[in-house]
Amino acid sequence: MEVKVASSTEGKNTLLWATAKEWENSHFEIERSTNGIDGFEKIGEITGMGWSSSVTAYSYDDRKINSLSGNIYYRIKQVDFNGNSDYSQVVMVKLAGKPQTASQWKAFPNPSTGSDSRISVTNFGLSSAEYVYMRMISSSFQSEPVRARYGDDLDIEISEAVRKAPRGIVIIELVWDEKVSHLKIMKN
Repeated sequence: MEVKVASSTEGKNTLLWATAKEWENSHFEIERSTNGIDGFEKIGEITGMGWSSSVTAYSYDDRKINSLSGNIYYRIKQVDFNGNSDYSQVVMVKLAGKPQTASQWKAFPNPSTGSDSRISVTNFGLSSAEYVYMRMISSSFQSEPVRARYGDDLDIEISEAVRKAPRGIVIIELVWDEKVSHLKIMKN
């Protein structure tokens, strides 16, 4: 089975492959690595035809490449109904475009009483339609995770959590788009 990367556009890579015939073909597992040697992880699965004597074309869109840079490696694992499997060759894609820069969150004012706490992020381009999970953590306190839209909604949740937190150093944990950031603030 020959695998090709049909397109590598901003935000996704499209993999294409075909089978001439299939016998007891359960499914294909799409695997990705950033070094091409080990560390391959399953990122998707496509159901096979089972039994077929004609050419069948398959494709898979890897839409989770925004946080990756450099060379990306793919391979496809074909799995039979009885569990036997076989791998395709490894194909490499060089991600083009601007170099990835780390997102930087900033909490202000710092120190804070919580009445006017706000956060902002640079180098990521979050919009007010995107959700962020937030929780507060300290040595004696941990809030429940809260889901809020980035912007005013999130600032309101953070202000409320800071007000409830004990005095001292408090960590704001932010989870968005499979990323996690931690901010330290001083609660007055």
